Amino acid sequence: MTIFYIDANDSKQARLRTENIKKGNWLLLTKGVYTDDHELPLEQQVSSAIFKIIAFAYPELIISHRSAVEYHPYENCIYVTGTRSRQRNIHNIKIIEKVGPAFIPEFDKEVMGAKVSGDERMLLENLEVSRGLNKSLGQVWVEEWLEKTMGRLGENELNRIRDRAKDIAKIGGWNKEFIKLDNIIGTLLGSHKAKLLSKQAAARSRGEPFDEPRIELFSQLAKYLKQCQFIHRKAQSEDVIAFENAAFWDSYFSNYIEGTQFPIDEAEEIIFNRKINEARHADSHNIIRSYDLLSDRNEMNILPVNADDFMDILIKRHRYFMAESPEKKPGEFKTENNVAGNTIFVDSDRVEGTLSLSFKHYLKLDCPVKRAIYIMFVVAEVHPFVDGNGRIARKMMNAELIAANLERILIPTCYRDDYLSGLRSLTRNKNYNAYCRMLDRAHHFTASFDYLNLEKVKNEFRKMGVFEEGKDGRLPELGYRKTMSFLE
Repeated sequence: MTIFYIDANDSKQARLRTENIKKGNWLLLTKGVYTDDHELPLEQQVSSAIFKIIAFAYPELIISHRSAVEYHPYENCIYVTGTRSRQRNIHNIKIIEKVGPAFIPEFDKEVMGAKVSGDERMLLENLEVSRGLNKSLGQVWVEEWLEKTMGRLGENELNRIRDRAKDIAKIGGWNKEFIKLDNIIGTLLGSHKAKLLSKQAAARSRGEPFDEPRIELFSQLAKYLKQCQFIHRKAQSEDVIAFENAAFWDSYFSNYIEGTQFPIDEAEEIIFNRKINEARHADSHNIIRSYDLLSDRNEMNILPVNADDFMDILIKRHRYFMAESPEKKPGEFKTENNVAGNTIFVDSDRVEGTLSLSFKHYLKLDCPVKRAIYIMFVVAEVHPFVDGNGRIARKMMNAELIAANLERILIPTCYRDDYLSGLRSLTRNKNYNAYCRMLDRAHHFTASFDYLNLEKVKNEFRKMGVFEEGKDGRLPELGYRKTMSFLE
């Protein structure tokens, strides 16, 4: 499946549209937006690309209310803010527009090209009374969001939110909503005594606990990395097709080694043609949304500049690629502890403090490969989410490499056991060399291919046994011993 976004003012694009409509090749999704897929239900095609469709067809609209939180349709509805109260239907997906202030750069944000309500505006919107619509998440959700933010960023952040919310409330006429928000924040900070509806918010203790042994482990990893000299391996082709094909393999392998396993040909149909396996709806969307992020160079060029940024990027990316698995709480840090085998990850109440403190060591690393290796381990070791931790860790790693115009790192099926062994050796035995060598070797492997021709690479992978699992799997050396990085 390919979705085409046609600019009516571009004569070449207009002719292309006319030709394909006459031949019956394209179907209309909404104004200026067409698809060449005649089999997949149109509402599914719209749902999977709703942010980009709104950004193109209705660039003046702001994705707002609960949609600014959930990033996908709720009960087939996307809530937006514009200049009129109306409803647009795009093949069973309702775009429900509410009158409100226009996009304000200093308050709002952009996600996948679409305008989205910023945090303060989003809080006020979700305190609105819905009146028959499910556009707002309500006071309990707002309280819990603020409680988590206070635990992660401290009291000053809540004061900052309140000050900014006061300004935007005047613009949007959210006077009643701001009074509610002011009372909630004041109660969390101890200056008010309003009744809180959320047990988490009511029980919020001050302070920000962190996992001290993990912070020490991260510190030592950063210290080790400073002594190493990594080869900066570039992609063999700078063509956009090669980049997108590499993103396919990234999404495929990253999901496969975590148990989201599809035959390769089916994965191609799901990712490139959006042919959803309805028996595995969530899994299908996980690999699609992983690909969406990994193939978006603009998204992959976004790197954290401070600890708050680090966690915001983690949350945003996790929320996007896990959006079709609501039971996994997309974009929400875990509230219960998680384990894998004998590995116990960071306690849920210490996640935010640990991530925040880990970032100071990231800032001390001046090499993109070192930062990639460091940030991948931090996210994997903290395991901040209910699910998708390995995948989000590798996305953060590869963003560091892509932003520096380097080749990404693939962890193919045949290398899964070595990958997990490298992680465990660092977690349990502080074996920094084994962990770094494992990723350096994977980087060499990944950079050994030109991804311009997907079929050619697939055939090469098959011949080399890259798709083999367990004891049958072995990563091809491809001359690595002659070009390995220097590790202490």
